Amino acid sequence: MSFYAAVNQRRMTNGQAIFAIFQAFAAAGWLILGSGDGLLGYSGTDGSALTCAFPFAVAGNIWNTDAWFRVQSPPVNGQRREFVLQISSSYSSIQMRMKYSPNPTGATGFVGGSPSATQVPSATDEVIVYGGGTDAAPTFNTWAQWTDYQFQQHILFDQGPLGYSFIIYQVTVFGQNMSNSLVWVLDVLQQGTTQAGDPDPCVIFVQPGNFGSNLMTSNSYPKGFVGGLAPSNFVSMDLTGMNFSSGYPPFSIAGSDGNSNKMAVVTPFYALQPSSAAQPGPSTKGYSSLFMLMQGNTGGGVVVQIDPNAKGDHLNILTNDDFRILVPWPSNTPYQCG
Repeated sequence: MSFYAAVNQRRMTNGQAIFAIFQAFAAAGWLILGSGDGLLGYSGTDGSALTCAFPFAVAGNIWNTDAWFRVQSPPVNGQRREFVLQISSSYSSIQMRMKYSPNPTGATGFVGGSPSATQVPSATDEVIVYGGGTDAAPTFNTWAQWTDYQFQQHILFDQGPLGYSFIIYQVTVFGQNMSNSLVWVLDVLQQGTTQAGDPDPCVIFVQPGNFGSNLMTSNSYPKGFVGGLAPSNFVSMDLTGMNFSSGYPPFSIAGSDGNSNKMAVVTPFYALQPSSAAQPGPSTKGYSSLFMLMQGNTGGGVVVQIDPNAKGDHLNILTNDDFRILVPWPSNTPYQCG
């Protein structure tokens, strides 16, 4: 499956939101290769240990403390990227720990450790992308705090030549601004834009808070491998934004098209930090395959058609900056904010 979208999802609890993410991976063609329900249910091969989402402890519940699942991407050139997501139960918030394995040959992945109903497996090339601690004693970070039935969830997967990208994000109902949001992104970069020999041409971020300015300028959230697959080489980078006065360089500058008077749209790239491993100075990781940026003060939640011949439209997400983020969106599907 090259494109999968589950958008405008409402009327859910925090637990149901996580369960919807679990189901979306399978629906988009990813393999679920292990799961535990935090009690006694465990499977080392599939997601059968997880069957429901309730705000109380019960067998099969993804909302049980220490429940987890492992997902693996469809293969591209032998690579099968993997994530393991583990939950810490909280009725009013989403607490989680997440690990990533680039699995470049399809032979590593999360096949080690001592997995059980309450403990996740390990991988030789793993990095922790959210939370901390160890598999035996995990610690969790708050991903978001929501009031039940008062948020929306949007999930989109898109396959390109270098792999399967996705964006999963949630916003408050009636909220177009992303200042109260969460996002989980795997941005597999555009072919031909990455550095030669890049061991894993993608960028990952898992982030609470302001999707706009933090996403573009943070030195903490977007991360990718530079110079090898060792955990020490999993470093911070910035997704460049449009900036009309000052900001963290390098940045792109764009405005209105003088001929058509339409808003200019640019594809941003990820800039490496000067202190990145095996990187002598600022340079480019590669161009995003998920995001585009549009200058202007248009309202958020607007479906934008970039190219009438394209396979889909894009959603204009309102931010607090001088630009708008555009994310993939299914054709002929309005954004529902209420």
